[in-house]
Amino acid sequence: MRSLWQHSYKCAFYAYYIAKSFKKKKELLDDVYVGGILHDLGQIVIASLHPDLLDRITKVCKDKGIPSRMLENFSVGLNHAEVAP
Repeated sequence: MRSLWQHSYKCAFYAYYIAKSFKKKKELLDDVYVGGILHDLGQIVIASLHPDLLDRITKVCKDKGIPSRMLENFSVGLNHAEVAP
């Protein structure tokens, strides 16, 4: 769960600074940051409901070299992008 939040924070951080270089509107930058934090909301939901499941999916995908969305579809019935679109 920690690595999921770290990933979300990094995405938010980088999205914020990329957007900041193009747009100067504070309210837009706040939205970009929140979008970065919540971009994997489906993984957060799955991890909250089944804490060990994401770790197992990640390990199997890494070991076998398959995309995590494919294994999520087989094991949960849908992938994290479909949980919270």
